[in-house]
Amino acid sequence: MSAGYWVVSVNRDTGEATTSERIASKDEAWEEAARLEQPNIFTTVVPGRHKPRRDQP
Repeated sequence: MSAGYWVVSVNRDTGEATTSERIASKDEAWEEAARLEQPNIFTTVVPGRHKPRRDQP
């Protein structure tokens, strides 16, 4: 089972960042990122983690 994806958007002018709700499909996440991106807004897709990092309990 996939952990899903999040779209992270950063406003280049203000530095404000937002994160979408979890999106199950990688393709849908990239479509959402493309829809949100503007000259002053950078977007990227971040995969969810299946398990905690090793340095976290």
